[in-house]
Amino acid sequence: MSDTEQMVADYAWVKALIARRTDLALMRHRVKEIDGHVAVEVDGAHYEARAWRAAIDGRIYPSHIDVHGIRHQLVIGSRVSVHVVQHPGARGDL
Repeated sequence: MSDTEQMVADYAWVKALIARRTDLALMRHRVKEIDGHVAVEVDGAHYEARAWRAAIDGRIYPSHIDVHGIRHQLVIGSRVSVHVVQHPGARGDL
C-alpha cells in the first residue's frame, strides 16, 4: 500500500471511529492531515486524552504548558496522533 493509500485508509478509520464512539463525537475536534499522517486536534484536558488513548490503543505523553498558558498533550497510536489542547480558564474545551 502506498503512503497516500495508507493515509486515506487511516483517515477513513478515524472518521468511522468517531462515528461509532459517542464520547469522541461529542468532543470538539478537527481531523486533519499533517505530512501524510492523520492527526486529530481535540479541545479538552485529561478526560479527552484518556478517552482517545483507549479508543486508538495509544500512548499518552506527558502534558506541557506553553508560554501562553495553553496545555498540550499528545496521544500517539499506530494510525493517528491526537493533540489535546486546553486553553487557560477552559474546563475541558474552548
